[in-house]
Amino acid sequence: MRGLQIDGYTSEDNLDALALEAQCAQGRTLVIRFRRPTFHARSEVYDTYRILCARVDGVLAGTAAWAEKSVILHGERIKAAYCYDLRVLPSHRSKGVAMHLTRALFDDIGDDMDCIYTLVAAENERCVKPAQHLFGMKLAVPCTDCVIPVYRLRRGAGQCQSARFAEVHDAYLRNRPREFVTSLPGDRLLGLAGSMVRTDGTDAGCSLWTNENLLAEEVLRVPRAFRALRPVVTCLRPFVNLPRVPRSGEVFRSWFIFDMFAESDRAALGLLAAVNNRALAEHRRFLYMFLQNNDPMLDLVCHKGQCIHRIPYLLLAKGRVLPRDTDHVYIDVRDL
Repeated sequence: MRGLQIDGYTSEDNLDALALEAQCAQGRTLVIRFRRPTFHARSEVYDTYRILCARVDGVLAGTAAWAEKSVILHGERIKAAYCYDLRVLPSHRSKGVAMHLTRALFDDIGDDMDCIYTLVAAENERCVKPAQHLFGMKLAVPCTDCVIPVYRLRRGAGQCQSARFAEVHDAYLRNRPREFVTSLPGDRLLGLAGSMVRTDGTDAGCSLWTNENLLAEEVLRVPRAFRALRPVVTCLRPFVNLPRVPRSGEVFRSWFIFDMFAESDRAALGLLAAVNNRALAEHRRFLYMFLQNNDPMLDLVCHKGQCIHRIPYLLLAKGRVLPRDTDHVYIDVRDL
């Protein structure tokens, strides 16, 4: 492409990159865009990362980033590269910018990585199809992002107390062995909002993460069915506790629940109720759980955990060794 130049991101690119981000909406039914304090804030959760910029005649037209990790997969410690933050200005799409930028990203990663992977919303066909057909990324793991509204106190909350993140993380891995596990250094857990365990004799716990100061989500459009319900919900809310329907321009105050383990469905539901009640006290509007589709917790959350919306995701990967869709893959909360 004529006039295209690809080079490394510096802090001087921050304002142009934030302006680019503002024009890049995500999703089809629930449409959001991201707000960041700086464009590179999201990357600072990783020890080693690199951001590339595509410029067309001097205009920042696209970005892409990758982070290096050490993970354990099928009993082997391997090098993995997580690719993220592929953004292209709407005015420069379908002109080859994304293709050249992605090729440059793979060249930058080099041949030293055993596995290259990314997480993509399944509805985002602009990313899914090129990743699979042009760059050889394979479908490795289907996942679901569950959206749980926080709007009232829930009954049956188990007795819980705060815990150390490392304690909960280790208990989670003991509860269900995982593949693709990476170390999570405490000084890089910039979005950690706390960890908790049940103290009523049941074995259950989880940790909480917020992207509020890294990658806040601004609503651009909600599903049509939700918009149609808004007048009804607004009229009934003074009399009945009902979930709020977000409006355009609203920034989600939310937590991701991760590293959640429980000895039984009852223990899990009691823990979810306790998290809900804490979130309500701290003025959070939504809880998210990002789960692999073969995780038994997904069925529980969707049918009994008050999930109101499910967003399908794909973990796409290429390389010498790949996770399998039958593996229980560890989802690194920093990637979300």
